[in-house]
Amino acid sequence: MRRLYTALAAMIGVVRSANSAALPAPDPSSVANVAEITCDGASIDNAKIDTAMRGTSSVAFLGRTCIYDNSRGPTVFRGLDNKTVYSAGRTRVVFTNTEKMGWVFLEPTNFTLSGLRFDYQSAPRSRKPGSAITVSGGSNVTLFDVDSINSPGGCLQFENTTTLRVTNIYVSGCWADGIFNNNVNNAVEANLRVDSTGDDGLAIHNLSGFPQYSNGTFSNLVLTNIGGKGISCDGCRDVVVHGFVIRNTAVQGVQIYSDRYAGGYVPDNVTLESGTISSTGTGVEYSSRGVLVGNPHGIEVNRARRVYIRGITIDDVHTLGEVAGRGLNAGDDSLILSLADLTVYDVADVGVAIGPSAFSSLSNILVRETGAQGISILNSKAVVFSNLAVVNASKTSPLKRAVDLERNTSIQGFGVSIIDMQETATGTGYFENNNGAGQIEGISTVLFDRRAAPVQVKSPTVKY
Repeated sequence: MRRLYTALAAMIGVVRSANSAALPAPDPSSVANVAEITCDGASIDNAKIDTAMRGTSSVAFLGRTCIYDNSRGPTVFRGLDNKTVYSAGRTRVVFTNTEKMGWVFLEPTNFTLSGLRFDYQSAPRSRKPGSAITVSGGSNVTLFDVDSINSPGGCLQFENTTTLRVTNIYVSGCWADGIFNNNVNNAVEANLRVDSTGDDGLAIHNLSGFPQYSNGTFSNLVLTNIGGKGISCDGCRDVVVHGFVIRNTAVQGVQIYSDRYAGGYVPDNVTLESGTISSTGTGVEYSSRGVLVGNPHGIEVNRARRVYIRGITIDDVHTLGEVAGRGLNAGDDSLILSLADLTVYDVADVGVAIGPSAFSSLSNILVRETGAQGISILNSKAVVFSNLAVVNASKTSPLKRAVDLERNTSIQGFGVSIIDMQETATGTGYFENNNGAGQIEGISTVLFDRRAAPVQVKSPTVKY
């Protein structure tokens, strides 16, 4: 039977491993032909900045603060090929107009931005389109040790950029997305800290009209107090998200999906590994949309193909409006889903809900303290599992089911543990009503409530 699990698991392909190492810091001493900008923090510095940025030399910012008048809207800088723009002393660039965006770097090639902090003179009072700093097009672009705070729109935005390297980034107080990647190709982004956004913390999107690029690797992320989703992966492909903390999101912690209204591609070959997601669906006060768009689930996967999730802990999943949050909610007729080493607890609704799917593989899943079923797998063509444990499930549901397996065409598994440690047991039920044949071994129930009895309803077509 174990050979069968191995053979079926091979169907879902090989998962890529993430490289979480930080990118090396740019070395300003190696930059030749440099134009220096000295700011006093009192006068408007547009003329000297524009002249230097549009020249042929690299640019070094000196002084603590530069003042930039952006009242006419974002300034577009072209001709940035083979140029480094940096500050060795963490110069702060302050935009004067809180209704407008800052700078756009248009189609740079071999371009580095390093050591600068972008800010606004005062906190914005309303949301505006665009981002404080945008890189549009270009290739071989590096951002290192850059901050962007208090933007009336997004904080950092990358559009149609190939070979993007982004590391040691801090963004906060954005009225829209923290870091927005739109149709980026072969990105490596590491050591990202995003806090207090009006919309998504980290967005990785491929929209139709452009190729569905291999988006890249995103590692060592801390995303907190997010007014939308912690991570939004719309139409993304060949993505690894490795080593992350997501805490306090207005809607989903992570959503992997295809936005049909925007013509998005279907996500494929997406990996989430080694992370924690807590306090989702809180309707966090930082949301600037007025009406929250999304569900309160920890992780949601819909309209996707191959998705791999491993080494993740999800907890404190809320109810938002009339929707009770699920730890993991995944379903699509073509979905191939692999879950391993997953811990889910303190969830308003179902701990792990799957269905429909083309193929689902689950191993080493622990779910505890759920409002509804601990684990629910429905309408899937093929399911294999090992080592499922559910503790104190179905605390608010009248079904009283810890595990619910229904209408699955083929199901193979071993190791189901149902435990209820409450004075009055709630999650006592194992319910199975599948369409096809299969084999399940090792179902056990432990109840601390001596008045309760385990309830097991099993498919007649499944062997034990």
